[in-house]
Amino acid sequence: MRKILLVSCAFIFVSCSDLSDQADQKDRVSEVPLIGESSSQQIVTLFRKQQTDLEATLSTRQRASLKAYRNWRTALFQGNAEPSEEIKLNMLDAQQQIDNAVSDFAREIAERIRRDQLARLDMLFLPGDLVVKFEARGLPLDQNDESILDEILKLEAASIDVENTAWLKTHLEERDYVWWPISEVGERVSFNIWLLVQHADRDPEFQRKVLRLMEPMVETGEVNGRNFAYLYDRVNEPQRYGTQLMCIEGAFSPRPLADPARVDEFRKSVGLGPLADYIKSPSFDPEHCKSG
Repeated sequence: MRKILLVSCAFIFVSCSDLSDQADQKDRVSEVPLIGESSSQQIVTLFRKQQTDLEATLSTRQRASLKAYRNWRTALFQGNAEPSEEIKLNMLDAQQQIDNAVSDFAREIAERIRRDQLARLDMLFLPGDLVVKFEARGLPLDQNDESILDEILKLEAASIDVENTAWLKTHLEERDYVWWPISEVGERVSFNIWLLVQHADRDPEFQRKVLRLMEPMVETGEVNGRNFAYLYDRVNEPQRYGTQLMCIEGAFSPRPLADPARVDEFRKSVGLGPLADYIKSPSFDPEHCKSG
């Protein structure tokens, strides 16, 4: 069994949550046109229609589970729910970014990142994952309900991604496509900007354009080389840096590499450690490769 995982383990709320479905599964998100084929607003409308259509098929029990989850997530966002220690620390970090923002742009992007990450809290890793998470919060969820609720949550996240992409593109156009240097916005805001681009998968042309803007700035230290590497591998196949992994026979392996013999050389050039160490990191527990 081969499972494709497009992994970027650098998120605020949850590590390694940026996952695709299995390669042989056709999901509703991938069926929606790319930006360029349709406008951002048209795509968001399509996602929301698909979401509405799916929700119309829910049973009373499923609808109650989804409502309970959304109420919990809203309370969490507003600070009225008790999160796990990991989420609590990261939410505090996100709130501090918002409170300490030195510009309206920095504050807005911090807010968008918080919504981005909250939408990804419960993306399905393994069969049964969502049930365990719901039970831990005292929320009702039957294992038979997991797949359809996971699909609804993915559509919600996809809508947020498209809206964030449109917002960021507008700001970049206003700057005449001059990318934000670290010396102007700081390391954390630079990371937040990159993360919105990393999630702009419905607009791969925009991702490639950003790569071209970022590349010369890596050498001057105005763009984080690791961020550049993750984005490069996300939109290029074969990949250069080995950041994107897939599961084969129950273990993580890199997706096709442009130059396997030089991959560690490329990784070192942007501040990444050896590929073998990366694959052995706790984030890539082989359990995540197992199919239920």
